[in-house]
Amino acid sequence: MRKFFWSTAALLLGVSGTMAWEKASGNIERIDVFKNGIGVVTKQITAKTAEDGIYHYEEVPYAIHGTFFVENGGKLQIKVRQELRQVDFTTDYVSYAKRFANCQATVFLKAEKTLAVTGTILPPVEPKLPTAPPQPYDNSYIPPMEELKLPLLLKKENGDTVSIPVDEIRSIQANGCNFTGREIQNVMILNGELPADLKLHYLANGIAWAPSYNISLLTADQMQLTQQAVLRNELEAFKDAEIRLISGFPNVTFSQVGSLMDPGMTLQKFFAQLNGGQPRPMYEMKMAAVMSNTRMADAAADTGSGVPDLPPDGVDLYFQPVGKLSMEYGESLYLPLAEKETTYRKLLEWNIPAQSVNNINNPGTDQANNDIWECLVFSNPFDFPMTTAPVNVYTLGDFNGQSTVDWVAPGKEATVKITRALSVKTEVNERQSGKSSGSFLQLKSMETLDFTATLTITNYRQTPVDVKIKKQFYGEFLKADRKPDSVNVMTDQWRWNSPLSEAIWNVTLQPEEKCVIEFSYKMTR
Repeated sequence: MRKFFWSTAALLLGVSGTMAWEKASGNIERIDVFKNGIGVVTKQITAKTAEDGIYHYEEVPYAIHGTFFVENGGKLQIKVRQELRQVDFTTDYVSYAKRFANCQATVFLKAEKTLAVTGTILPPVEPKLPTAPPQPYDNSYIPPMEELKLPLLLKKENGDTVSIPVDEIRSIQANGCNFTGREIQNVMILNGELPADLKLHYLANGIAWAPSYNISLLTADQMQLTQQAVLRNELEAFKDAEIRLISGFPNVTFSQVGSLMDPGMTLQKFFAQLNGGQPRPMYEMKMAAVMSNTRMADAAADTGSGVPDLPPDGVDLYFQPVGKLSMEYGESLYLPLAEKETTYRKLLEWNIPAQSVNNINNPGTDQANNDIWECLVFSNPFDFPMTTAPVNVYTLGDFNGQSTVDWVAPGKEATVKITRALSVKTEVNERQSGKSSGSFLQLKSMETLDFTATLTITNYRQTPVDVKIKKQFYGEFLKADRKPDSVNVMTDQWRWNSPLSEAIWNVTLQPEEKCVIEFSYKMTR
């Protein structure tokens, strides 16, 4: 009788049996990767000529709804379905319960080398093909990676059943195993003449890139900017595929809806996903602003965050080629992308938000979010856009701080926060200075409030400093004892029937110098 000894590192699924069809293979030729976890995939399908003209392709893609497209398909008929097949449980990742089903086994535990449990390993419930119609809210499907975490059930000679968590198993010694069983296999069936240049195009979740930047300050006005990225692959393994990294904010309306060509898709799931009631089960990815460039919408309000110039083709997307890459499923790959020296200058940036709702009628000082930061200002030295990403600042190898850089077009100016400026003191005093009633002809009772704001900043450093002061308020700017360099009105942001406005002053303070700016505005509500 053969005996097998498996360690916990060896969890190895394959397909066996006689085939009356020809097995096709797929090769990913190119992936264009967005930061939000979506890849634009181009895959070539090839196979030996089948006498009956039937081909089975088993790496069925999980495409996003509406993106599955066949190039050079001609009259080829393509179907997707699930089949129950006898498989070999020694050639891929599979749970202990499947591998050692009905085996006489001794399970050694991690707690002690001599601690072991002996008995018969109970098999899991055999999978069944979906029935029509599917049962509502059927949660019987367990993803393969989750299945690996299920505890092992072992029946001892005295009839007791023991449940053993898989992370407590050191190794398994078993005999009487055949290591086979029936599994649901996803299959794409191609019927007809298979063209030599047949390609599948689709968008899929499961691959993303996360960029970042490093700034090394070399001298008082010279810096080195480097760009790097980490590419994460949870799509499928690929070899020698052309990879392009995409910067931009694309509109993918159905990114959370699977294609009807997806394996296991049902109409119930499809319509639920269309209605937003059930997210795609394959990948749950956080769509932070830094991973999708959503901060581009606010770039106009942030001085130094260059709004991208519209390229000649009229699309704000940049494709950055990184060559041919090979990756296994679940791998992460570090990519150095670009490096260049450029000049910079330092600037203090004082951003003062509009008064909060609770404080709008209370005279006095509002210190909430009243911060002043030391920043670096530089022009994008690359011949391609800088994308929204973390940026780390170093001086002669010493870490100074981490911030976020927004999308910056080539040659445009970027501003990066370094540290809070503790040696420059600030104070804001904002108070109501007048009030008047609205016209009786207005549909609702309206009133106009007049406000006066006093901004005070003092430089306690031994060197001069350049300061950009940005004060936001709701309403209309009236006057100031020091004329602002600009006043911007954000017509898309309103409160109390008044638009959000921003006044900007650029000042230079000598050591021990104090600057006081007083201005007034009116707000209608």
